[in-house]
Amino acid sequence: MIATPAGSPKAGPRTVTPTVETVLGFVNTRADGSGRRELFGDGESFAAWLAEREEFNGETVATDADAAVARELRDALVTVLLAHSGDEESLGEPLLRAERHLRRVGSLYPLATVVTAGGVELASPQTGVPRVFGTV
Repeated sequence: MIATPAGSPKAGPRTVTPTVETVLGFVNTRADGSGRRELFGDGESFAAWLAEREEFNGETVATDADAAVARELRDALVTVLLAHSGDEESLGEPLLRAERHLRRVGSLYPLATVVTAGGVELASPQTGVPRVFGTV
């Protein structure tokens, strides 16, 4: 649930929130048949992608291992999103593996509740690349 300050317009059913934009931006980084290239191929390419994203404060220090973690997180999210859209190949064991992976990521990169006069949000208390993974 997204808390909105008094007087703010409420999000409609088709409104894309900044949080959704972050997840969609993250999952849409893999290569595909239409010529899109892999954006998390190594630490350098992952760092370049992060540097372009305001929500990550231009985080640019990333290793090849960070890029591998990003690809695994992304692939798990893609599997879950495809399963929710009715993709038969994503159901069963692939979905169970993806859900297990996302639970593990959630425990490694936890979120904290931040309460302010303007509302409530979940935010990563970590810094650097771990904050990126928690935010996603």
